Amino acid sequence: MAFTDRFDTHQQHDPKKVELLLWVKTSMFAILTFVLIALALITQRKLGGAELINAASAWTAVVLIGLSMLLSAICYFWNKFDHYIFFRKHLGVTGFVMACVHTLYSFVILRHQFPFPDYYLSDKNLPSFLFALAAFLYFAFMTSISNNYAVHELGSMRWRKLLRVGYVAYVFAIIHFGLKGYPYWVRWIQNGMQTPPSIGLVLFIFALFVPYFRVVLEIALRQQRKKSSAGMKLYNTLSRSVEEVKPIGDKITMYSCGPTVYDYTHIGHLRTFVNVDVLKRTLLAEGNKVVHITNITDVGHLVGDNDTGEDKLEKGARKYGKSIEEIIAFFSNFFMQSLDKVHIMPSNAYPTATSHISDMVALVKTLEAKGFTYETKEGLYFDTSKFAQYGKLSGQKLEDKQQMRAEVHIDPDKKHPADFALWLKRVGRFADHSMHWDSPWGDGFPGWHIECSAMSMKYLGETIDIHTGGVDHIPVHHENEIAQSEAATGKQFVRHWFHGEFLMIEGQKMSKSLGNLLTIDDIEKEGIEPTALRLLFLQTHYRQEMNFTWESLKASQQALKRLREAVLQTKSQTQRSQISPEKSETAAQLSAKFYSTLSNDLQMPQAVATVWEVLKSNVPSEDKYDLVMEFDRVLGLGLGQIKEKTDVQVSEKVQELIVQRDNARNDKNYEESDRLRIEIEKEGYIVEDTSEGTKVK
Repeated sequence: MAFTDRFDTHQQHDPKKVELLLWVKTSMFAILTFVLIALALITQRKLGGAELINAASAWTAVVLIGLSMLLSAICYFWNKFDHYIFFRKHLGVTGFVMACVHTLYSFVILRHQFPFPDYYLSDKNLPSFLFALAAFLYFAFMTSISNNYAVHELGSMRWRKLLRVGYVAYVFAIIHFGLKGYPYWVRWIQNGMQTPPSIGLVLFIFALFVPYFRVVLEIALRQQRKKSSAGMKLYNTLSRSVEEVKPIGDKITMYSCGPTVYDYTHIGHLRTFVNVDVLKRTLLAEGNKVVHITNITDVGHLVGDNDTGEDKLEKGARKYGKSIEEIIAFFSNFFMQSLDKVHIMPSNAYPTATSHISDMVALVKTLEAKGFTYETKEGLYFDTSKFAQYGKLSGQKLEDKQQMRAEVHIDPDKKHPADFALWLKRVGRFADHSMHWDSPWGDGFPGWHIECSAMSMKYLGETIDIHTGGVDHIPVHHENEIAQSEAATGKQFVRHWFHGEFLMIEGQKMSKSLGNLLTIDDIEKEGIEPTALRLLFLQTHYRQEMNFTWESLKASQQALKRLREAVLQTKSQTQRSQISPEKSETAAQLSAKFYSTLSNDLQMPQAVATVWEVLKSNVPSEDKYDLVMEFDRVLGLGLGQIKEKTDVQVSEKVQELIVQRDNARNDKNYEESDRLRIEIEKEGYIVEDTSEGTKVK
């Protein structure tokens, strides 16, 4: 059995005895270090008494704290020293105690030699004093949080980040001692180095290796992560294959087709945006910089994506009896609130179509100058026959595009059904269109497709790395974006197309006619958290059609509750602050597994399964909690914000069932009580009988 395994077993059986043994060994090492340094100071500088204790305690503190910081790098590069990692905290705390001794002697015992404030605030000594003060205060803070209670309250991840700042404090201490010893060391060099170097210079050089090895360790860890990461691979709709995402520049540019804000954002939209959100979070977790733009369509989107029907904004205004401005403001706000409720990270910008009319006009003028347009009485159109690659995204040939139904209005002067509007004039069916602007082609408004090309180019450049949207956009909207963009620039418009599949409702396609368009408000009215909806979305791959049912959502609510309980239990179990190499390897393997599943075409269900695997593993609780928090930054379930006790949201229907069941139990009508229990459980709750009545969770 390896030493670390024996150590773990021993610690589990008698942790107090093991902890005492660590303190005893550390104290013995500290005493030995102090004695050796003192002997060197006696020999070299003829120090004695209080001056000797003052100097020896200072350099002993440098050695002990330095070793506590070096251990991570030493154990990483040389495995045979792994078991010394358990002394890290004890060395650091003991080193701070020696720093306190040094401070006590400097300010109290030797105050006649170092009077305050005259000595410390003099021009000569002030810089050295300030660096020493900053280092001492932070070391005091580090010592105060070197306990399990602090780990529990701060969270293991935040706790370790705070301790890493200690390297800066150590550099301050190095500067302090360097300023104090520099004159003596220079004089020694000028005298030809005829005597052995002073113990102060030797220990100063040792201290310099501490931040140096930390930098080396960080570089090694970054290279290891980079080497182990194969990069994000996604299915590219354009190539119809899984490809590695390779950004053009030093950041990944991503554009998402946002909503047309004429009606409520429904959960089908939210599934698409959750998929995109997990993609973005994964890219960020892999160390990429991501610039993400999501547009807001507030003009020009007709009921038919192929330029048929009326403007959706005018239709929405008429439906709700509001002005177009009121409709835009209300549904834009509802969209943003819906995103926030399912924990979607904000995009870098949400540009609106009406704010970029001039950009669209400029792009259309470029297309016109290059001969890709033709004008009719009703508008200006893109001539798809002039773009040889039209249809390359959908795979649909131009000749396969069918003429519209006879009852649907189309511009009689259109050359081909696939030709699409770049600018629609305020004539005929649009004579009373409320939103309109002047243009070289007359008073009117832009077509829907041109806005995405104009805004993506303005914010992200002529070629973008990733363009996202639903599969319903492939045959028309995204096909048209490619045509107009590449015709205008002569460059590839999008390198990687990312499309999410449809969301079905109880086995049926969502539609207004069926009345099954569910919003986030509908979810909350049933007493179910929006986070449960996000977790449900994570259970299905983004390229797989998903069937939403209320039963599956209620099951997701229960799964979320169990997940939170497991995380809280892990957070409360703070038994140690170190991790053995074997269990560290297990944690590393689980971390690699999580990211590899996501990097392989965003396999979200497997990533969620890995979270459960971590929670059931033998990795120490604090490190287990760290891993789950790290994973949750990608999954976005808000597991770091949960409280010790979570209140269960209960719908009015279930509340009424609880009251009826309590009445049945009071009347000793157990048959009715059992029936009501089944009814409550069908709603997705677990029933508990308590002395206070029925409780659900």
